[in-house]
Amino acid sequence: MGGPLLCLMLVSGCSTETRHRLLHVFFTGVDRTNAAPAVVSVAEPPRQAAFAVPVAQPDFIHKPYGESQCAACHLTAESQQLRVTGGALCLECHSNLLADAKYVHAPVEAGACDLCHEPHRSTEPSLLKRKSQELCLECHSSAIMAKVKAHTTNEAALCIECHDAHRSNRPKLARISP
Repeated sequence: MGGPLLCLMLVSGCSTETRHRLLHVFFTGVDRTNAAPAVVSVAEPPRQAAFAVPVAQPDFIHKPYGESQCAACHLTAESQQLRVTGGALCLECHSNLLADAKYVHAPVEAGACDLCHEPHRSTEPSLLKRKSQELCLECHSSAIMAKVKAHTTNEAALCIECHDAHRSNRPKLARISP
């Protein structure tokens, strides 16, 4: 059974039992269609393992993804391949991102939007992969940043309070004059 056909069947509304059976055949190659059904007790609710940690649910969803408009970015709704590579795809909708920018953040200029942003959904605003401060400090060492005079006046400030993560008309991507 081909991958696209399997995906279509999985999302086309088949029952949980059928979906499980199809996945089992797909991954193991063993068809258990004629096997005796498993006995499931409904008297007791399923138990959660003691070590299980609740997973944060995404609060922020990319509009095309949320509206199932996969072909807005992908070759087809079933494809994993993007229509356009790199940041060019993002700039099709977010064209104002670099408008009149004198200074552009290196990852943005390289079209590496996915370095900081998730393509579909995130628990962070602007579809960030992690909290903004964590992302900044992956490339910009906190030890080096601590040596900058403007950074010593308010250590609790977030980078994005004073700097634009994408572009600016001021050096150092400053939002305001130093």
